[in-house]
Formats: sequence, C-alpha cells, structure tokens
Amino acid sequence: MAQTSSGVRGTQRKRRRNSSRDAAAEALPVVVRRACQPVPSPVYETYWRFAHERQEVFFRRVELQPPPWTADLILRAHRFTNSYRASDRVSQYLIRNVIYAGGYDDIDDVLFRILVFKFFNRVDTWELLDRAVGGVRWSTYSFDAYDDALTRATALGQRIYSGAYIMPACAALGNGRKHRGHLRLIESIVRDGLSRKLADAMRLAEAFRLLRSYPMLGDFLAYQYAIDLNYSTLTKFSEDEFVVPGPGARDGLRKVFSDPGDYAEADLIRWVAERQEAEFDRLGLPFR
Repeated sequence: MAQTSSGVRGTQRKRRRNSSRDAAAEALPVVVRRACQPVPSPVYETYWRFAHERQEVFFRRVELQPPPWTADLILRAHRFTNSYRASDRVSQYLIRNVIYAGGYDDIDDVLFRILVFKFFNRVDTWELLDRAVGGVRWSTYSFDAYDDALTRATALGQRIYSGAYIMPACAALGNGRKHRGHLRLIESIVRDGLSRKLADAMRLAEAFRLLRSYPMLGDFLAYQYAIDLNYSTLTKFSEDEFVVPGPGARDGLRKVFSDPGDYAEADLIRWVAERQEAEFDRLGLPFR
C-alpha cells in the first residue's frame, strides 16, 4: 500500500513468511469502525479513474501498442509512477539486475547490493560501480575502491544520486563527501547483522523498525527500504499488513478526503485498499 502521486498505490499480495494464522492476525492492525467515518471529496472518484487509466497505459506499453497510449491529456503530458510500485522502471531494474542477477545468493551480499543500489537509487551509478569493482559484493567490498569510483564520477560532473527523493548527508561519517558517509553507513548496517535480524523478523513493521534504528534513516526511507528488501528472499511479508504514509501519500489523502473522520492516515489508506474491488465495480472500471 505504498504511495503514488495521487496518494495510494494498489495493494499487492505476497505470501507471508509466518504460516500461523494467529500470528498473522496479530500482525494486521485492525481498522476499527469508528463513530466518525471519513468523508470522500469529489477527488475520490477521480482517484479511481486515474488509477484505472494509469494501469491501462502500463499494459498498452507492455503490449507494445504505439503511442499515444491514452486520450487523457494529463497522462499524456506528465510522468506518473505506476499503480504498482514494483512496476516502476527503477524497481524493475532493482529486482532483475540487482536482487536476482544470479551468483549473489549469500544473504549479506543480497543485503549489501540492495542497500548500495537504493542509497544512490540511480541505474547509471550502479552500473558504474559494478564495472569499477568487478561486481558489487559484500565479500569483496573495499571502501577505497567504491570511494574512488564515485569520487572520479563526481569530479567529471556526473550525478550519482537520483532526484526521486532527498538523501540526507552525515558529516560525522562522510569526511567531506556525502557518498562516503553513505558507504560507511552501509558498512555498519551489514556488519550489524541486519540480514540475520530480518530473517528472524515476524512482521513488516519489525523490519521497518530495524531499519529505522540506523542513522539517517527516517520513517520515509526506512519504509521504502523495507519494501525493497521485501522484493528479495530476505523477507516474505505482505505489503498489506503495514504502511508508513510518505509526503506524497499524505498530500493525496488530503485531496481524496474532505474529512478524515476519526481515522489516522494509515487507516485511511487501509480504508481505501479494502474498497478497491467494490469501487472499480461500481464505476464500471475493469482494473487489470
């Protein structure tokens, strides 16, 4: 239930690591039917129509249909994230080329590769590093080699960070360079045994809290990284069990609801997610 530019992404079902019904039920925060229900705004219906048409655009492109892929002038003129986070280009690259590239089965290697990719969140930075060090791998990691490759790139004027979201710097670890602080932080996370801690985690919320405990990882990044790690074999949680609304989601919720009632933001997202099939049916929108 991660966020899109319009507030809430479609839900994705994923097999739960824990097979116990009791534990699974405990992991799911229950939305209590409160006395004051949320009041949808006029944008609420537009949200469902947008989500449907955005997904249609995705399938038309996958099917190699020629552009334009929609008659919607807004969708033609602007870039939007996909209805499902895992469908986005960078997420697809992470899944295909970083997590499941082959030959990287050690859990520390998997964790390290995901963190290196996500801290920079830029495909060309990953490919630059991968070439420079002969394959991004924790077992052969050298701070100097990674630092040298990134320092050379920045000296040539290359951007090494994505503009998708702001990455905080850590002066205490960086020694004058932002990327050095991030490399040191990644080192400390892997050495702290996060891969093994994640293997013992019973809930997505627990994985989030583990990530949140490290420096520079606030609520937004910790949740994003928890979902990215969940694409791998390190964890197997359902994305439906826990959500931390980011700035885009909160902004979208303010548009979609004129009054949230007694519901917190995370509960509003669940309220929407629980109604998705019924709303698409009501509006006659066959969501693929």
